[in-house]
Amino acid sequence: IPIHLHYHTFATTATPHLGVAKNTFVPLPRFAEHVIGRTLLSTGKDLFRLDHYSDGSSKRGNANDLIYQMSTDYETFLKPLSLFQKRVAYINAFRTDFQVPTATAAFLSRESAYPHYIQTIPTHSAMEGGKEDERIEQNAKGQNHPFLVAVATTKTNHAILSSKTNEDEKSHTHHMSTKLDSLGWDKVFVDVREYIPMPSIARPSFSFGKKKISSRQKWEEFIDSISPSDTVDTSADGSVRGDTTTVEEKVVTSKDLEKYMTGSDRISIPVGHQVMVANSKNEKYKKFTENGKPVMNHLAHELVMGLLSK
Repeated sequence: IPIHLHYHTFATTATPHLGVAKNTFVPLPRFAEHVIGRTLLSTGKDLFRLDHYSDGSSKRGNANDLIYQMSTDYETFLKPLSLFQKRVAYINAFRTDFQVPTATAAFLSRESAYPHYIQTIPTHSAMEGGKEDERIEQNAKGQNHPFLVAVATTKTNHAILSSKTNEDEKSHTHHMSTKLDSLGWDKVFVDVREYIPMPSIARPSFSFGKKKISSRQKWEEFIDSISPSDTVDTSADGSVRGDTTTVEEKVVTSKDLEKYMTGSDRISIPVGHQVMVANSKNEKYKKFTENGKPVMNHLAHELVMGLLSK
């Protein structure tokens, strides 16, 4: 009996899609990146993109820049990825991941205006015209999870995806970000600050006389300020049926997400990388990261439900 395999879901968790050059948790001068990269041998050389021209010129010396090639080479890398029905990236937001900061995990660029679609579900008070226009940030199936900040969806753009490299691109990061976005992704931003079993402290504020709000509240207020681009009714499986949940779709850009997801109002020990994936390589790790299990349970649930819905 022949077995037919289908490219269904490609999922990444806290993955440095843009490498870590200029994307380290603490900004480093380029010479320091060279030192650290060479210390980490071939892996460090690739992640810090040491084969890339470092003078910022428009020359294309990228033949050996593996991260750049993986992000921009259509025939070798992007075309195979495009065969998957769905691509999902789980990203730590709000400065909790030392190894893989938010911008590289979500391949964001402060120069990119590539549209990302956010689905929100109005609360009953908002739907009934109440004074408090509160909205619950949820995933596409309407399930609310405390750790879930947002699911940002990009749509496939074949013209950008298969286009040749433009010598006049604003920057390599911008080009890499746009190319990857054009594949079409669900970017799942999670906040594991409450799941890290170590204390955090509030970041000092020098805005006297102003009410201090959290990074997550700033994001929610930003989303609330955007008019929905579309409103549809969806069932639990995501199909459109007019008898279920009203979902509003709002549009933000890559640079919006870079602005709101990469900062934090608190200083936390940045071990979100281990916590988010519930790393359990030994008993000590298992105990330390056990609070992160709901995030991986969410990913597993989404994968299984996606398979069963076909």
